[in-house]
Amino acid sequence: MTYNLFISFDLSSPDQNYDEVKNKIKSLGASYQFQRALFYLNTAIKPADIYSMLMSIMGSTDKLAVIDAKDGLVSTWDGPPLDAINDLWNPTT
Repeated sequence: MTYNLFISFDLSSPDQNYDEVKNKIKSLGASYQFQRALFYLNTAIKPADIYSMLMSIMGSTDKLAVIDAKDGLVSTWDGPPLDAINDLWNPTT
């Protein structure tokens, strides 16, 4: 099973571990960065496991949301590969 996740985080100290968190998200599956700390991730890894992996490299006062989006489409955003994201989200198989 694959999951379409939105991941958002807020580091209590700006730039603290930012690159480490960003790179970890990108290593977990096909991803797109919508905003500085908002990512779309298509992965076979369960949302709870993603949450645990990311929290393990974040500080105790940092905030993290891992949202499982069951259905949706992305449009009119500034430059993402819309067709690729929509194809991952809604495969026609």
